[in-house]
Amino acid sequence: MKLINFKEFKRKEHERREVGKSLTEQKKRKEEIEIKEAMDERAKDKENDRLALEKVRAQIAQDREEKAARFAATKKAADDERDEKIRLELLKKAQEAEKLAAQRRF
Repeated sequence: MKLINFKEFKRKEHERREVGKSLTEQKKRKEEIEIKEAMDERAKDKENDRLALEKVRAQIAQDREEKAARFAATKKAADDERDEKIRLELLKKAQEAEKLAAQRRF
């Protein structure tokens, strides 16, 4: 009877150790999966952050271009207005000079 109990004990002990090994392996695999998922999530977050930063930088560049274009348009309009004013003044002076020259002829 003791021999049967010893064999039974040995079998149960072996079974208990196998179950323990199996549980340990399952926990390890689960931890590895969780670590991998966390790493994937971190990589995804970093990529999203990089894309968001790239989008912000592109928007800043576009805003700068638009601002430069508005400034150039405003400057061109001001330059054109100044040039027209100068042209009109020169035209007026030329007309006055012609008038004066015509008066001197007579």
